[in-house]
Amino acid sequence: MEYFAGLDVSMEETHVCVVTRNGTVVFEAKVPSTPASIAAALARAGGGRRAISRRHGTAQLPSGATPVGGSR
Repeated sequence: MEYFAGLDVSMEETHVCVVTRNGTVVFEAKVPSTPASIAAALARAGGGRRAISRRHGTAQLPSGATPVGGSR
């Protein structure tokens, strides 16, 4: 099964959410914003890694853009 991870990163903490292709939440965590903490949370979520999409600022994609692994 394919999973997709979203990270909401701030200076202090990062919210991690992993969902299935149809949007079912399978894992959520709030961890310190350190590479080790984020990596550990993603490892706990399980699944393989295939693609990374980076986005910052507002949660809105530019016109015509499509998120990795799905549609708007």
